[in-house]
Order: sequence, then structure tokens, then C-alpha cells
Amino acid sequence: MIFLFHITLRWSLELPTSISNIIFQGALGMSVFFILSGFVLTYRYFQEQPMNDYKNYLVKRVAIIYPVYILASLLTLPWVIISPASSDIFSWLTTALTYALIIGLNLFLLQGWFPSLFNYWNNSATWSLSVELFFYLLFPWLLC
Repeated sequence: MIFLFHITLRWSLELPTSISNIIFQGALGMSVFFILSGFVLTYRYFQEQPMNDYKNYLVKRVAIIYPVYILASLLTLPWVIISPASSDIFSWLTTALTYALIIGLNLFLLQGWFPSLFNYWNNSATWSLSVELFFYLLFPWLLC
């Protein structure tokens, strides 16, 4: 559903209205995913309350998403293009700082907190990983 939702954002699909209405609600799929993930994590870790090994938990969670995320980021890095407004030093410096900010935010999975920068890298789809990491960090305290 989420995949089809993203496709229809780029290319209009000729589908019956009833199916289109369901697909256009694809963004809700992310909410369902987060709720389901929270349920599964709670079910898995609730028996260990209070969580004894936070470091082990966090390493396992990050190991699931981060390696593939970094690979995808490196593969898409050549398409990160920010054109300077002019050729003066101030414009060049502004562009360099913008690149550094975008790369830094994406490297530390903080891009979800800056929606205005979504379209510069990874086709804005990685916001969900930023949110997922936030909840991974918050989860042990919510569990208590």
C-alpha cells in the first residue's frame, strides 16, 4: 500500500475509484507500521522490565536499519545537488554549509526533524527511519 502510494505521487495510475481511494491513504500505512513495531517490541521486551541491557538492545535495533541505510545513502550521494545562487565566496560557503548540514543530519538519522530538507537526499523517504530511531531510543523509558 505504501509502495503504491509513492508510485501514484509520481505517476498517475488509472485505477477504479474505490482502489484509488485506498491507495491514496497509503501514508497511514506508516502509522500502522510504527504501531505494529511498537507492539512487537513491547511484547518482546516487556518481560525484561526494567530492561537490563540497553546497549545490547540499541545495537540490535540500529544493526537492523543502519547498514542498509548507509549503503543506500552512499549509492544516492552523487545525486545530491544544491546549486549555488552565484559564484561568489559567500554563495559557495552557504552551499558548502548546506551540504554539511544535510549530510550530517542524514548520517545521524535526524533528517525527520527538518521537513524542509527532505527533497535534497534519498528522495525524502528516510524520514521514517529517523522517526524509528527516535522511538528506539525512547522505547526503554516508555516501557518502564
